[in-house]
Amino acid sequence: MSIQIVAGARIAKYRWGPGNKPDPQYKNASKGIHRLDYASLWGKIGTILTEGGSGAGGIRIDIQSPPADGSVNLQLQLNGVQATTTQGTTVAHVLIAASLGTYGGAESLPQQTYILSQVKNAFFQSLNSGNTYSVNGTA
Repeated sequence: MSIQIVAGARIAKYRWGPGNKPDPQYKNASKGIHRLDYASLWGKIGTILTEGGSGAGGIRIDIQSPPADGSVNLQLQLNGVQATTTQGTTVAHVLIAASLGTYGGAESLPQQTYILSQVKNAFFQSLNSGNTYSVNGTA
């Protein structure tokens, strides 16, 4: 198994400065990341989970439109806040190579578990740094 987590560009209009991760948003973001499961990563465009409600302090993880290479485009966004010209609602962004979505069935549980752990790792790195992260390779 060879999976790489690669740092990318800064998230556009990232709203949190270094060391400034406010509660309850950060706590709810952490809970949401931990709740991810392998199957939900490969669903349809839209919200795949929420944590902390739909108002201020809550978060959601969305599948956005895929980039040209077919990767899964996941964004962790804040609920109950409005984007402005200088601050967006996305606080973590992960792209997952389409090749990592081919592990179906119970016989592939070890690969699914490993892939999911790397996606969560990338999400936490993105949440803490404000950069997009890509998860590439094969399991």
